[in-house]
Amino acid sequence: ILGKLQKAVAGEGVSLPESLMAAVPAASAAAPAPDVPAEASCRADAESSGASQEDVQIFRETVAQQMGNIKGALNGMRADGANRDFPDAMYRSLSTLQNCCGFMGLEEIKVYAGRTAGIVDQGRNTGIDFSLMADLLDQECAIIADMIEAAIAGMGGGAPAAAAPKAEAAPAPV
Repeated sequence: ILGKLQKAVAGEGVSLPESLMAAVPAASAAAPAPDVPAEASCRADAESSGASQEDVQIFRETVAQQMGNIKGALNGMRADGANRDFPDAMYRSLSTLQNCCGFMGLEEIKVYAGRTAGIVDQGRNTGIDFSLMADLLDQECAIIADMIEAAIAGMGGGAPAAAAPKAEAAPAPV
């Protein structure tokens, strides 16, 4: 199963054991994605989600909060890559974004955030020094932020307050 999870995080198709798949109703299988540019796909998902203006506002606030948490985690990773609190915080924030995007019908972003959370989780489980991964994770999170910003703009909600989690100089260790 670990090998299958690693392939899924790498972007390959997810293949679970038949015994698990038998429990999933056929109607819940995802339809193949149309050949549409990513930005247009994100907007279409958001527009078709039927989200209220209140939902959009809560989503914007949640995105801003989680992106702020991610920015802090990235800064912490650069300062002290061995401190497990920072990747744990990033993992939680990415999982929250993944779930929020799923609620809003932003499936493409949900999948991307899930894969990025998977990368963080793999690192957490191997004990890697996260200062080595900070730049990669910064890029991944910036892509997620851009995708979310495009989706929010498509909802007519404007850009989130803290869209891109560009890390600044690392704070002093606590």
